[in-house]
Amino acid sequence: MIPRNLWHMASGLMRRKISPPEPGALLIYPSVWRSRAGVKDCNFGTKLTENAYLRHMELAIWYACGAQGILHACARNRWYFVFGSQGVRLYKDISVLQSFEIHTRNIYWDDSWLFLLAQFRCPETDELYAEGLTRVMLRQGRERVDSRLLYDEMGLPGLPDKEQVPEIVEKFLLWDAATEERMKQTAEEHAIRYASRKSPSVLSSYSMNLPFPSPGIKQD
Repeated sequence: MIPRNLWHMASGLMRRKISPPEPGALLIYPSVWRSRAGVKDCNFGTKLTENAYLRHMELAIWYACGAQGILHACARNRWYFVFGSQGVRLYKDISVLQSFEIHTRNIYWDDSWLFLLAQFRCPETDELYAEGLTRVMLRQGRERVDSRLLYDEMGLPGLPDKEQVPEIVEKFLLWDAATEERMKQTAEEHAIRYASRKSPSVLSSYSMNLPFPSPGIKQD
């Protein structure tokens, strides 16, 4: 994944060098990234897999970072991005070798997070295939950086606060909170199970997948 990220960063930088865009991408107008559903992205099947949607969303973001000068701004200020969480909603399958576009926009921001909406669209008909949301944080060292400073560097100073939270962001945050709660609950349950065991056996389902259920382990 890292080589693909670097490739698309470089592609965005080259695009910026050849044809510099107007300020305002990701905010005033979307960043458009074009691709095709590869055989490997489809797991050698007939359609794009769900995790491939998330990978392509990230690649589109890195391309936009190069094309819109975000990488330059981060290098000057020693900023870096932290990806918080991602989610995607599928409307129509993308078949293997089918071309598509990802339109990425920043639809909401606050003092800590940027929320990037990615729309998978047909290049010919503009039909919507899927929508995904990525939550991204800008940091310098261990400190959070206000995302408005990034847009100052990109030629859009004085970015106002987003007072109204979009519905898609509200639903995403509810889903993210519920997922985090389930993960914490699972971690606590496993911690109790580990603490109650004096010494793990050689054939332990805690450390390997066994073809038979292990006694004392609840099967979901």
